[in-house]
Amino acid sequence: MSAFSDDVLLTQLQRAAVFADEVRQIQSKSGKKFTGGNYLSSESQYAITKAATESAIVAGMSKAGDGTAARDLFERFEEMCRRRKLNIEADLRAALVKILAGELLANHSALGGSATRLISVTVLQGAIGPDLRKKFERFRETPWVLATAAVSYPSDPRVFLRKVASTIDTLTTEPEFERFRETPWVIIKAAANFPTDPRAFLRKVASTIDTLTTEPEFERFRETPWVIVKAAVNFPTDPRAFLRKAASTAF
Repeated sequence: MSAFSDDVLLTQLQRAAVFADEVRQIQSKSGKKFTGGNYLSSESQYAITKAATESAIVAGMSKAGDGTAARDLFERFEEMCRRRKLNIEADLRAALVKILAGELLANHSALGGSATRLISVTVLQGAIGPDLRKKFERFRETPWVLATAAVSYPSDPRVFLRKVASTIDTLTTEPEFERFRETPWVIIKAAANFPTDPRAFLRKVASTIDTLTTEPEFERFRETPWVIVKAAVNFPTDPRAFLRKAASTAF
């Protein structure tokens, strides 16, 4: 590739990055949720297919099993442009595909899980995964919290994470939940998975633990109380079923 071609590609990538950022800002300022289906024209769908087919990075993603996620990402971003009445210039589409695919890969690398589940946050936020890991270092040992923020709150995962952090700090100091200070993961789960009323969840967990601990059927777990805690926290609908299954398994 010539120096001239390199310069052209770099310019196109820079323009594509600026365009993507502008689209996201316009979407954010609109105050509208980005949900629902795609309603792209056949011309747009063809253009997406062509750009994706010609992209080396998409080819690599396809080999890794993420080709469908990449195409879904491009269509979703195009749908956001359509709703905000923004046209993608033909000479920018190939560069935009590279930008978006790279952002999805960055998020997948930083947050793990399924690439498909990271499409929404990538469309709305770009490569936010590495930034979340850096700014919310306290969740380094519980990366699933970062993934939850990205997947469940794609419009603004940072706001959710700040709320979770604040809730954890508050609950940890409340005398009512002192019993969970030795199992902080329980409080983290309450804050992240039950943000509307984490205290109600913790009270239910505490009550379930107390009840199960006294039941003769589960006396064998009194020396491994973490099993009962796990049952109460992770299987709140039917903790006894989990314990009965656990009883037939060697720990």
